[in-house]
Order: sequence, then C-alpha cells, then structure tokens
Amino acid sequence: MLKRRIQLKDITGIAAGRTALINLPVGPRYHSVTLEVGDTGIAATTAPTLTGANNIDGEVRVLFGSAIQRRMKLTHLDNINQSMGGANVASYAMTGTAGNGSGRRFLTIYFHEYWRTQLLSNNVDLDALAWPTAWLGGSKFQVQYDIPAIAAGGLLGAPALSATAVIDDYVGDGNPPTIMKWFRDDFGSSGTTVSLSTLERRDAYAQISAFDTSDAKQVTQARLELGGVPIVEDMTADENSLFLREHGMVNQAGCYHMVFDHDDSLNDLLPTNVNSMFLKLTLSAASAGTISLISQRLGRPEATS
Repeated sequence: MLKRRIQLKDITGIAAGRTALINLPVGPRYHSVTLEVGDTGIAATTAPTLTGANNIDGEVRVLFGSAIQRRMKLTHLDNINQSMGGANVASYAMTGTAGNGSGRRFLTIYFHEYWRTQLLSNNVDLDALAWPTAWLGGSKFQVQYDIPAIAAGGLLGAPALSATAVIDDYVGDGNPPTIMKWFRDDFGSSGTTVSLSTLERRDAYAQISAFDTSDAKQVTQARLELGGVPIVEDMTADENSLFLREHGMVNQAGCYHMVFDHDDSLNDLLPTNVNSMFLKLTLSAASAGTISLISQRLGRPEATS
C-alpha cells in the first residue's frame, strides 16, 4: 500500500522541564514517527546529545487514548534501534545536523520493524506490524516527550521540537490491532546481582533489554527461567553479543539485549502462560542504584479510557 510522509503539526508544551504533547491524526495506519529535537539557544556548531551538559534524554511515551503503549527514554530508543540494525546499524541510529542554534537530533519510533530482514526476504507482509488507528474513533493517539529541565543538565533554554510520520490509508477491521508494546520498569540494584520474579506474565515477549545501572554497572551475565525452565542460561555478555551478531544484530554498549525472536519470526516470541518467570542479572560490580528494563511485548493495546 502507498505510504505517505506527513508533518505532525499539533505540538504543544515545548519548553525545558515540561512535557511536550504531539497529537497524531487518528485514521491512518502509522509505520513510524520521527522526532526532531534541538535547542535554538545553543551557541555551538554541534547538535544536542543524549548525554552531557545539553542532553535531550527525556522520557517518551506513546498513548492510545489514556493508556501508555510504549515508554522509554531516548537513550533506550537509540540503543535498541542501533542493536537491531546489524550491518545496517547506521540506518536506524540517531542522526544529527550542526549549526549555531539550528543543530538537531533525529530519532525514530518504529512500529513497522524494517530490520526483520528474513521475513522481508520471504515476502511476509510486515505492514501488519504498523499501527492502524481508525478503530480509536474519538480517542487520541499521542506522543509525549519529557523535555529535560535546565537544572538537570538538559537543554540550554530554547528547546525546539518537530515530528514527522510515515503512514498509509489502511483502515483495518475496526477492532484493536495486535501491536508491539514497549514497557519501561526501573528496579533497585543493590549488590552484584539483581533477581526479579515479578515480571509481567501476559502478552508474548519479543525482547528484554537490561540497561547499565544508574551508577554505571554493566550486566555481565543473565539467566531467564520460564516456568522453571531456563530460556537464557547464564549467558555472559560476550556470549550474548556473539549470539546476536550471528543473527544479524549488533549489541550496543550500555545494554544487555535478550532477543527471543532472533530468527525474525513472530512465532518465536516468548509465551507467558506459565506459573512463574524469573530473571537474574549479574553486574560488573556492586551497585547501589537502579536498573532499567525495556520489555517488548506483542499483544492487544493496553486498555484505554
């Protein structure tokens, strides 16, 4: 189906320390949304970065109605996008333009997952992963972006934000679609291991990404059990990186990515209709902070009001 590229013009709340709201027209099917972030007050030739003094690393949420369907920081988004890219890592990475006050960073939220190359080679219709919105009726489709405050080392005072989207005119059958949702959960990281038995057991998991702790400790080994059966059995970070590379991915620094649909097939997603789910992460050194997990799960949209 013909895809169109549009400007998202309904954007409010663009200010340091505020939440910018990007309202997307309901009706089309969305393949991606690209954020263009900058600061017209920067007196330098470089664009803002995801880390450092003028960072733009705020949280992003994607909503149907009032329910969050995706939640992540921009650093999470860029790391995961790059990891999925493999040999084409630059195709999905954050890009930037330079200029005094005109430097910008571009990051894309992908609904249609173009990196599933094995499915593409088999002519599988990956448009099915795009998000139709006609079923929403009068409910909103919205992206929220928490612009960092100046006091927190964020933008220098004059944030700029715009956005574009890739869409088509597929309407669907009027029912809520099956979509790939992203959930961010932050857990305390005390000591050299983090053990979790409270992970959500619904939908089907495509991936769990465990990021470095808030005090810069890396995940060096992971164990995941489903119903007492090891799915990822004490794999070191190096072993995991090799495994991902063998399946066309490149693990980026700062995160341990457990990918379950590594053959690109949606039939390989991790089922959760079991009585227990246990995750143990071993850290590079004792931590006294928090660790962020981004879980990607395929299922119906979260309930909205």
